[in-house]
Parts: sequence; C-alpha cells; structure tokens
Amino acid sequence: MIKDRNIVLIAIVSAIVVGLATLSGCKKEEIPTKIEKNQKSLNTVITEGISVTEGILTFETEDVYDAFIVNFSPDNEEGVSEEKFKESMEYLQGLEYTSLYEFKSGQGEDEQYVIDSLYCSDFLQTILNESKMVIIGNYIFRINMESEQVLALHRDHIENVSELQSGNVSNANILQYSTEDDVLEDVRELGENPVVTPSNVQEGQKMQKAKCYESACVGTGLYGVKTSTLHPIWLNVYGHSLPTSIKLDAIAKYIKVGIYFEVNAVGHLYPITKTIGTPPNVMIISIDEVVTLTANCTLKRKCQSIVTLSQKTKTKSGETVRMMVYSCAKPLSKINLQVSARSTFANTTWQTPLAIFKRNI
Repeated sequence: MIKDRNIVLIAIVSAIVVGLATLSGCKKEEIPTKIEKNQKSLNTVITEGISVTEGILTFETEDVYDAFIVNFSPDNEEGVSEEKFKESMEYLQGLEYTSLYEFKSGQGEDEQYVIDSLYCSDFLQTILNESKMVIIGNYIFRINMESEQVLALHRDHIENVSELQSGNVSNANILQYSTEDDVLEDVRELGENPVVTPSNVQEGQKMQKAKCYESACVGTGLYGVKTSTLHPIWLNVYGHSLPTSIKLDAIAKYIKVGIYFEVNAVGHLYPITKTIGTPPNVMIISIDEVVTLTANCTLKRKCQSIVTLSQKTKTKSGETVRMMVYSCAKPLSKINLQVSARSTFANTTWQTPLAIFKRNI
C-alpha cells in the first residue's frame, strides 16, 4: 500500500522515462473540434468581416481581427473572459475550414505533443489552418514557431500561396519576419502594393518606432519563466519505504507570434517516478490533486495606456492548470507578470515561489 491515499499506481515499465513534460505547461484545454455551423453565434458586430478563403480563416481587416480579440480580452482590469473566449473559439470552429486544433486531434500522441509544445496557445491553434496560415487584412500569414518565423504574402499574389506554405523565401513576393516582430504594423507601413526589398522593410520598421518612440519588449519564449517547489513524501512499495517528493511548478509566459501576443500562466504538478529493483524498473504514479494558480499583471501595449489587471485565480484538479491572462494583436512595451501555484496534499499545503517576468516596469 502507498501511505498517501490520493496517490494511484498507474504502471511499472521497464525503461527509465525521460523528458517528462518539459513543455507540459503547453497542454491544451478541450475546445470542441467541430460544431454545427452557427450553432454558437457571437454578436454580428464581432463576426462581420470574418470568413474563409480557400480553406484559410480570413479577417477582412486588421480592425476586425483586433475587435475579435478585444471581445474576450478587453483593455481594462478585467483581463480575459474565459466564457467569451470559449464562445469565440466555438464560433470559429463552426466555419468551413480545418483549424490546426482540429487537425491535431486526428494525429498520434507524438505529433499532438509537438503541436501543443510549439503552438502553445488555444487561440493560435484555432485561427491557423492545418497549414498554419491565416489571412488578416491584405496579407496571408504563415506561422512557423519551430523556426520562430512569420511569412507574409499580399493577397494580390494569392496564386503564390503554395510557395508561402512551403516556406519558399526566395519568392520575391514573400516577406520574412521574426515572431518577435510587430508584423501587422510592419506590413501596414509597406502600403497597399509594396515593393519587397530589405530597405523598404527596414524603413517601415523605423516609421513604426517613430510613431510613439516605444519599442516592443522581448517575450519569454515557449518555456516561460519557471519556479518550483518540492513536497517530500514516503511511498511504501513492496514492503519498502521509499522517500520521494512531488514537484509543483509555476510558469509565467509572454508568448510572441508576430501577429499575436499572449500572456499566460501555468501550474504543473508532476507525476512521481521512482526506480525500483534490479534490473531497474520505473514506477509512474499519477497525481490528481487540486492546483490553484494565481497571476498578477501590469502591462502596456505599445503606444497604448498602461493596464493593471485584477488578480486572476484558477483552480483545477489534475496535473496541469493553465490560464490566459491577456491577449492582443499589438505587442507589449512593458510587463510585470507574477505567477504562483499552490496545492494541498495529505492535509499539507505548499506553494511555489513567485515566477516573475518583468520588462521596462
């Protein structure tokens, strides 16, 4: 018997388990993959201008795209509304395109893990199609998080969309950016019919910075900023008392995708692994405890007013709890994000140190 009644033995396997959920904070919460078209409808003011073009979700203008995000992530102290976010994603999934999220559901576990690790946002997985493309205003964008690359093709050259999909940057009509860039601002500065040259792109970036004399701050990357705490316990396995511990992580993230920027928080409670016997076997024990995640954030979008979000808390039973704190189409110039996680096990409560990501504040 195991002393702590909430621990359940799942399996004993013959090889040491490696790489346990290094990016586990990116696991997704369930979003319905397909619903009846328009079964769930948003206000037409929000959905007007949203359509599908040749299997690619299309926001007719940048304003339409921005308004869609602001609907569930307003620029005030409320932060993200999970109810409105779910409703928004359900609406998109009712349209006639195959989202990356839906595509993922038909893949094997390894491929799903890769997609979740690299495209670590429910919103991003939903607006991108299976080829990782979306249309916003005059441009078709392809996101490659593995190479941290954003490619853009003007809709006047949609006949080159296969070149965009394959990532052929030698095509003179395809612009190349980093996920760290403010891509929507950059392409807007190029005008309606851009001549794609390095000097033209650089000039557009200079004009963008000159508007409010602010530069975007860097992001955390997909791994985020993490703190951890260990809770020691004893296991009684095959009559032997074995010391081990439960690990709890708090992760603060500011993810930059070039056309989209998201602040989120993750709490992760790790399964226990323990090597037993000779030859060694690895015992994997799942943990189904309640984790409470708390986030405090002050931030400023580039060229906008500073916003202090009210404290956000989310509680969930299981190994991972994830919370979207803020979401926007324009990058941040300032951020102070503080995240902590706590859990109670065998009548003992423990909490992580603060995971802090702070820039320009």
